[in-house]
Amino acid sequence: MKQAKAQAGGRAILMLYPVSAGLYRGMIKTNHGRLIFIKLRVERGVCQITDCFYADRNRRGTGAAAPKRLTTRSCTKQELVQVIAKELDRQYESIRFSGVQASAACTDDTFIAAYKQQNEGNRMLLLIGHGAQGQDTLFDRMETCFQNRSCRSIHLQVRRRADGRGEIECCRYCDARSKRYRTPGREQTASGLYSHLFPYTKAEILRIVNEELNADFTVVMVVDDSQLQIAQQPKPICGYRIRQ
Repeated sequence: MKQAKAQAGGRAILMLYPVSAGLYRGMIKTNHGRLIFIKLRVERGVCQITDCFYADRNRRGTGAAAPKRLTTRSCTKQELVQVIAKELDRQYESIRFSGVQASAACTDDTFIAAYKQQNEGNRMLLLIGHGAQGQDTLFDRMETCFQNRSCRSIHLQVRRRADGRGEIECCRYCDARSKRYRTPGREQTASGLYSHLFPYTKAEILRIVNEELNADFTVVMVVDDSQLQIAQQPKPICGYRIRQ
């Protein structure tokens, strides 16, 4: 799939690709960095939006990730640019309905994944390992700090239980905002987290970070804490100085 946004002389053009006769889909990157999937049917110059949702996090139910500002579901081709600008937070010079059928057979999830791979590159989640390292290259304890899509900084600690499953040891905000509203003696748990026990794999940790904690990483890298030549105490974790 080619890029869903083309540039012509510095002008942004939204590309919509055919799914079937009269049915098109595309990807919109908003002015605030959110990624939106849109699907619409075109008949006699009228566009009917049949599906529209944020594609930068997993949906947990029908309509759960639909942009709340989108109220216009039917408009003319000429009005579609204004609807997207006003209700979906992205200005385009024009919209092109592509005749390329190469992506028509793939599912919407495959279409979204292809766009992300082609247009966004890789974002690495760095896990700092402590203790023994298993044959799966994961350590008995691992931790990381990262900033999610809501610009909140989160400190996450996980460990391997005796039964082989993973367990969340700590998941808390570690930014200035959390310090300002923190209750003495209590840490503010990051919102959205619902997993406590989970399969102890890179893929599952990545899923938790992206789906539950609202991040957008694509790959995981594990680093041995003992190999980090850092003299500072407490030792910075991924750029954050975390005091236990």
